[in-house]
Amino acid sequence: MTTQWSMMREQLRSLTTDLAKAQVEIEALKKANAQMTVMFKKQLQDTDDELEKEKATRASGDDNLQKQIDELKKTVGRRGQSPPKRSGKVEGMGQRKG
Repeated sequence: MTTQWSMMREQLRSLTTDLAKAQVEIEALKKANAQMTVMFKKQLQDTDDELEKEKATRASGDDNLQKQIDELKKTVGRRGQSPPKRSGKVEGMGQRKG
């Protein structure tokens, strides 16, 4: 009976040690997870900020382009000409000379 108690105590001691190690590892993982969460949130915010800047830049570019188109239409209209009609095809594109 004493041998069985000794084996049980040793197994319990081993289990306690393993549980303590696991607890330390879990705490380390929690800390790493919190750090990664902060890092990912920062990266996400930075990406959102960049996208907003890009959106504003494109909107500004679109506005400028529309103004230029409107000015060109006015200039062409003053000359009494209408802008040339486009067929949608570009000559020479995709054709081989042979």
